[in-house]
Amino acid sequence: MVPIRCPVYNVTDVDGSRYGGGMVKRNVESRTAATVGTVGRGECKTIGGKLVAVSVRLCGSTITEAHIDGDFLIDENGSVAGEADRSLIADIERAIVSAGVTVDAISDTGADGKIIASVEGNDHAASVDDCRTSPDAVALLATIEAVIAGHPHTRLVGTTADAIVTATMRAIHNIVPAGNNTVSGPINIAPAGGVCRQRRRGMASGAKSVDVAVPDTGASVAPEPTDTKPADVKPAENLTERWSSLAPRVDVVIDAEPYAPPMQMALDEVIARRVAAGIQPPTLRFWRWGSPAVVIGAYQSVRNEVDGRAADLAGFTVVRRVTGGGAMFVRPDDTITYSLYVPESFTAGLDAAASYRLCDTWAFGALHAIGIPAVSQSLNDIATTDGGKIGGAAQRRFPAPRGSYGNHGPQNSHDFGDPHGHGPGCVLHHVTMAYDIDAGLMTRVLRISREKLVDKAVSSAKKRVTPLRTLTSLGRDVVVESMRAYALAHIPGAQPAHLPADVIDEAESLAGKKFENPDWTYRIP
Repeated sequence: MVPIRCPVYNVTDVDGSRYGGGMVKRNVESRTAATVGTVGRGECKTIGGKLVAVSVRLCGSTITEAHIDGDFLIDENGSVAGEADRSLIADIERAIVSAGVTVDAISDTGADGKIIASVEGNDHAASVDDCRTSPDAVALLATIEAVIAGHPHTRLVGTTADAIVTATMRAIHNIVPAGNNTVSGPINIAPAGGVCRQRRRGMASGAKSVDVAVPDTGASVAPEPTDTKPADVKPAENLTERWSSLAPRVDVVIDAEPYAPPMQMALDEVIARRVAAGIQPPTLRFWRWGSPAVVIGAYQSVRNEVDGRAADLAGFTVVRRVTGGGAMFVRPDDTITYSLYVPESFTAGLDAAASYRLCDTWAFGALHAIGIPAVSQSLNDIATTDGGKIGGAAQRRFPAPRGSYGNHGPQNSHDFGDPHGHGPGCVLHHVTMAYDIDAGLMTRVLRISREKLVDKAVSSAKKRVTPLRTLTSLGRDVVVESMRAYALAHIPGAQPAHLPADVIDEAESLAGKKFENPDWTYRIP
């Protein structure tokens, strides 16, 4: 092979911006042409948690670029600025590039070592059998754990350092050309869809489900158990006390008109920031979608989640939201979405799973009241008692702003803050549920990774989705109105309300500047 010299880069973002469209790069030396410029992608799904993916570029046998994406979540302490999540991801990417992991790290044929990955709120560990305990892998794990420890106010939720290492090793495996004579032994890292989790018991039968076809890669499937605990499982204290703390006022709002997808994203951020500043009361908002949309999570890659051409042909707008989690497939008549905006103190002291259950307590009660047997499942899903997924939730914390917010002065704007005029911060919690679903269209528009389904209760490579329509004879609008009525009757201080005109104006401006801007949507291409 003819030796060539790879380009030399600094260990910084390609264009100085974490999400500018490139991957973190490093200085490299001369390598053979065997793997120059080759790119690989690996994925790892933590059982009961989320998927993380790592894309790498090799020059020779060394990683020169790294990029992380996935449907994981990041929980930021409200006292830190809103860029803390981006800083954590960028630092992990730099660690992957700087660690010096090479192709040799996956070419060993030694002992069957294991690294254990676990997810908060789940007492089962995932056995990551395919992550080799080579010196490179062990060193990388220690480095990533140190990076995470260096961000004490920012937590990965749904994934782990172990899963990131496994995804990295898989990415390297996936770029090694067949027959490459620089690799001294058989590859011992399972590709995406392998065994990155512990086997678990199966799902109860009888779900009224829609089968969503997923390409069968031949990978084994580990079923996820049903979580049949009551939806209002209580942590150490009575949840009623937390809901009572929202009184004397919780605004319950239904959008005055259907809004386009970028406007919906903007409304979420504007309302959350106003609640955080103490200029708007705690609010529960029911959305009215103006058009079809694919809403990707804050840390997802557009091209890995969405078939852009299929989305365009079907009239779907692709937008990126401010929370983590997975892609939402939205058709206005088939979807129910709501957002809860509450002070940070509402969920203070709770772990991620308990925080999600607390925020959805009223919704489970509302669904039970109309005969829908909804329960919490895994970290942030809403499901039936036999495991069919109805919907999913995501959260983000917004710190109280320093000084004034917008045109509101600090002395007279904090009507819902503390006696000293300080805002309470805000937890944004939003949920999208499927009332109905066109499974065929969804699988054409979304790119559903096989790895995402490895710990789901599936059969014959099919994901089971349970729309509300299969569980009730009530129409979508009736379900929404019944949920609104339940909230007004059971949430302390709840009262019907409308969004102020200046909220709409501010959201329209933000939608144009941010959520319609390709720089935001494609910040992870």
